Amino acid sequence: MKKYIVFALAAMFVLAGCSKSETQNPKIPVTVTWSGVKGVVTSVTLVDAAGASYKTAIDANGDGRVKKNPAVVASATITIAGNVKSFTIAEGQFSYDSATSTFDVNGNSVATAAKPYLVATAADLIYIRTNLSKHYLQVRDIDLAGRSDWMPIGSFMDRFLGSYDGGGYMIDNMTVGSPSTEFAGLFGVAEGSLKNITIGPGCSVAGYGYIGGVCGLYSGTSAISGCLNYGTVTGSSSGGVVGMCTNDGGNHIFGCYNAGTITSTVCAGGICGICANVRIEGCANVGNISTSGSSAGGIVGSSVSSFIYGCYNNGDVHADISEAGGICGYLNGIGSMSGCYNTGKVTCNGFSVCYIASNTASTIDYCYWKEVPGSDAAAGSNHEIANGGVFADCCWPAADAAHGWGVFSSVVTGGYYWKSLGGWNTGGATTVYPKLWWEN
Repeated sequence: MKKYIVFALAAMFVLAGCSKSETQNPKIPVTVTWSGVKGVVTSVTLVDAAGASYKTAIDANGDGRVKKNPAVVASATITIAGNVKSFTIAEGQFSYDSATSTFDVNGNSVATAAKPYLVATAADLIYIRTNLSKHYLQVRDIDLAGRSDWMPIGSFMDRFLGSYDGGGYMIDNMTVGSPSTEFAGLFGVAEGSLKNITIGPGCSVAGYGYIGGVCGLYSGTSAISGCLNYGTVTGSSSGGVVGMCTNDGGNHIFGCYNAGTITSTVCAGGICGICANVRIEGCANVGNISTSGSSAGGIVGSSVSSFIYGCYNNGDVHADISEAGGICGYLNGIGSMSGCYNTGKVTCNGFSVCYIASNTASTIDYCYWKEVPGSDAAAGSNHEIANGGVFADCCWPAADAAHGWGVFSSVVTGGYYWKSLGGWNTGGATTVYPKLWWEN
């Protein structure tokens, strides 16, 4: 058996012009780091903004230089020769740098969930549209200022099937959609995993139907988790995180947060506008939610046969016509809600206004609410809520994972959603309400 020696090398290429005028251009360093078989040559192609290509080779000692003009690197492609096992690239314009990822700018290498493509610029985000089944990790904040209308990633006919991890970094100043746009958000239509994505306060997402800060329409068997929205969302079936979420076999929304203003003609929710057969767990809303029609909720506008556990709302909720609820505007079907609470004002110009949810066949239990001045709500629901009620010294959640009030220690599992349960503390300004496991 042939024995290989695996090592890591770094080569620095200084791009400079050949003539006097060329040398006045700034020098742009391109760093390539890889692991491979000793003695095998790796070739590099640098492509400038005009599309011209410049090739070089890196030997086993990491030596190699290339000259070009203008000194601008638009993209870089690594071409592997021999038995090189993996590589990472950090190029001047995109600033890729990771010791664990395997990728190239043009998608020629194999990306896995464990070794995703890195996303550092607006150009990287645009690139995802051409590779909808790969895995991506955002590695820095991205500012989309100056781009008048962001085209969502994935459409109804060509959905995003890969995975995107926002890494906790922000995407800001994103403007999406027009009054005729359907499926609007950072992602238009997605089935793959979306997590740790933050939509900044400078973002505005608008459209005709199924509008969300992170995604317009989400379906499939994966999850949306750890996503935050601070932008404004306007349309029909609109949510801070996702416009519409449907289940094709097990997806759920987990640990998400909205602080943006959500306005919709129908079905407005802090986390999700409308959902069907979905689990929503450990989410919170502090933004103001309103609809000129029916079904507005702090977490979900309208829910069909879904399960909502361990969530809370502290934003104002309003519906012009009917069905306003602190957690869910309209809770229908065979689903259930447990371990939730509302401290926001709930108003409605019509009927079915409740501190927790208007519901039909769904079960609501172990939910609590604060009676807020100015609210039109008179009860938690238009049906009985078992084992819950108005917050008071004698009516406060106890640690109980079976009903959504478990206090987690190190691992979040079913029912253990809360960092602390707070306390009544005689009421008023001294009351401390429960906090979710991910909150400060």
